[in-house]
Amino acid sequence: MTTYTPASARSLAQRLTPIARSARAYYALTKPRVVSLIVLTAVIGMFLATPGMVPPLLLVAATAGIALGVAFLAHAIAIYLAYSDALARRTFRFSITYLAALFAALLVDHYLAR
Repeated sequence: MTTYTPASARSLAQRLTPIARSARAYYALTKPRVVSLIVLTAVIGMFLATPGMVPPLLLVAATAGIALGVAFLAHAIAIYLAYSDALARRTFRFSITYLAALFAALLVDHYLAR
């Protein structure tokens, strides 16, 4: 019988296959807490929109479709934001000192132009 201690748990986590690690990373990118709130809001909207009970098959199909669509959208936004942030860093080399110097130059230009 194997007992799991923190050391054996770490070695178990290290033995995860690359597929399991990438699935876990993808799941984290889909923002599951946000997706669950959006799905809950959609389900409540479905119940409020129908005068009686929502048909069970329609409820399950619509909920699954909404969850998959929102998860895909969250993942796509994460990819786009990572790309646009990297592009901004590469193109402009933003830093706090650069922005402060730019702001100071604009203030000086504004007050000297009078």
